[in-house]
Amino acid sequence: MYSTGKRHGADKRLRKIVEPLLAASSVPVVLGGHDHIYQRFHPQQGVAYFVCGSSGKLRRGNAQPDPSVAVAEDQQNVFMLWEVFETELRFRAINSSGEAFDCGMVGPDGVVTSADCGRWPGLTSP
Repeated sequence: MYSTGKRHGADKRLRKIVEPLLAASSVPVVLGGHDHIYQRFHPQQGVAYFVCGSSGKLRRGNAQPDPSVAVAEDQQNVFMLWEVFETELRFRAINSSGEAFDCGMVGPDGVVTSADCGRWPGLTSP
């Protein structure tokens, strides 16, 4: 539903239909991967959105600037590690150089708290 990728981009029609249902159901996070880039969006209506479609294929230069994007990576392949706890989800985005570059926590209210990847509790560096 959210992506600034030139190839596929956002699906605003689907967003209009599904987003109110997600917010009403207290869904804190949505993961997508259709565009071959990494993006983390600022929470929208209490839902955090991630696009991680560059684990296998990358489209360099495909992420377009947008104020709703908190973090983007379209120059290297990226994969994500997640830890699930009763009160939060912890995430770590790791690029093909093996560097964690986007780390944090998503609370049950969809609020994302960024964390220093080098000092983040939980997952260890690869």
